Amino acid sequence: MHILVVQSLSTGGFFLPARAENRIMAGMTWIKRLGSLPFAISLLVLLALTLVLSTFLESLYGTPFAQKTFYTTLWFDAVLALIALNLICAALSRWPFKKRHVGFVITHIGIVTLLSGAFLSRLLGSEGQISVFEGETDHRITVEGHVFVMKGPAGERRIELGQKNRLPIRQALPGGVGEIRLTAVREHAVRNREWIEGAPGDASNRTVWAELASESTGLRQEVRLAERGGEDDARIGPARFVLKTPGEKAPALLKIRRAGGDTFEVDVRKTVPPPLPLGGGLTIVKMRYLPAAKVDGAGLVNAPEEVVFNPAVEFTVADASGRTEEHTKLSLFPQFASLKGGAANDVFGLEVELEAELPEGHEPAGALFTFVAPAAKGEPWRYKVASSKSAAAEGVLREGEPVVTGWMDMKLTPKRLIERARPDGGLSFDEKNPAGRRAVEFEAGGRKQWVVEGERATLSTNVGAISFQLAPNSRQVPFVLRLEDFRKKDYPGTTNPASFESDVTLVDPGKGVSIRRTISMNKPLDYAGWRIFQSSYMQDDEEGEGSVFTVAKNPGIPLIYGGSLVILAGVILLFYFHPFFTGKDSE
Repeated sequence: MHILVVQSLSTGGFFLPARAENRIMAGMTWIKRLGSLPFAISLLVLLALTLVLSTFLESLYGTPFAQKTFYTTLWFDAVLALIALNLICAALSRWPFKKRHVGFVITHIGIVTLLSGAFLSRLLGSEGQISVFEGETDHRITVEGHVFVMKGPAGERRIELGQKNRLPIRQALPGGVGEIRLTAVREHAVRNREWIEGAPGDASNRTVWAELASESTGLRQEVRLAERGGEDDARIGPARFVLKTPGEKAPALLKIRRAGGDTFEVDVRKTVPPPLPLGGGLTIVKMRYLPAAKVDGAGLVNAPEEVVFNPAVEFTVADASGRTEEHTKLSLFPQFASLKGGAANDVFGLEVELEAELPEGHEPAGALFTFVAPAAKGEPWRYKVASSKSAAAEGVLREGEPVVTGWMDMKLTPKRLIERARPDGGLSFDEKNPAGRRAVEFEAGGRKQWVVEGERATLSTNVGAISFQLAPNSRQVPFVLRLEDFRKKDYPGTTNPASFESDVTLVDPGKGVSIRRTISMNKPLDYAGWRIFQSSYMQDDEEGEGSVFTVAKNPGIPLIYGGSLVILAGVILLFYFHPFFTGKDSE
């Protein structure tokens, strides 16, 4: 048998069988087509039109919409991949390479390297925000998307809701008592805040809806307070509004929240001996409440004979592996960090708050309006109003009759005073409402319902109640960030910031590293592949000043920087050293 061989033009003189030669020629034809200039122009025109359209829609509907519709889709990834393929084929179509191709090939290698770095950052990178007030710490970043949390006696389950979820999503309920289906996710949800009068047999739920108004300032502000299912305490500027119900005994609520999770509450006045499970594998193993705390040496003692009112609680949190945190929280001094040992001992990333209402006769100075609900049917609603500049006043509260507060020319007019209130449960979606939030529709236990971010729904089962909550998604970073001090400089004569910066301490417990740095708008902090930017700030009358940091990890940065340098080298060779590469082999 004879084998026909031909001289391969594409292999520089080597001899190959005819079949292999044909395959190579066919492959080179496809390489030239994919690397052709018309194909490149088509891809670039498509990319340009996409970017123009996405930028226009982003200005109308916001960045999350543009990311979901364009930048995080498979088809957009396919366009970028085709551009990279076009560049690779354009370089290969010059094979066998000659000296005059050096700049061209190096430039294309650089562009492909840069695109690879960007794609790597897209797949493996992470970016989010940490918001901390002075003296506080955090080690979790808030990232794009939300988490649907199901929590019951049998444990907790979480469903991440990002931009690429396909509905419906099915998952078993905690404890295996059935299945849940997430059927819809919508933005801009607005809960109808109207309360309606319940049936005569409904449980008591005193609710107030009033309006605070000032003619001189043009102020018109609603005040809505509820005994159950809402807030019973609200603030408008320096003024505080409180709802008092009959027989109410002021609780001392210890609130513990793990970043991105639920808030655990316990009335520490009551005898609730530990252990108390917090969820997520954490447990309160020790707890002591001191209603009249006093510093004695290095610790606190309860001294009611010397201190009238200073609630404090000491407790220890542990996980299954034996790691612990000790906390001390004082109600009157919420600005003091509760964690003993500081940021270096922050293991669980807990936020702690102790709410203990002042007893009668010990209300703080300042603007305070108290709604007093009737103790028995037929009795009227009453009010008490206090001010730091005038004597306290009280009287009967009636719907539609304004009450002079004594604060400038402000008057408060009750719109509705309800004995047995219940919310109407309505939910609307308004894209123009800035207060709109994300909402999820789910089906469990044979019925459908919506849960809105920041709210909670429950389902009764034979193993106990299961709660459902939609919370912002968060991820833990391998370090703890503590804000030591925040500084803001304004333009002269204005409150507009000219610059702002933060003194922070970064602690990596796993590596035993502690770093003290100043982060400003143009001076980020780099650590172990993470970059921390000063992106914004917070100012709160109660919490004080704080910083908002953008925390990002970009594993593709070396490829992006390297690709940029390679492109620069290729351009220099292509345009400035071209005469050195022309010669006999360039023809």
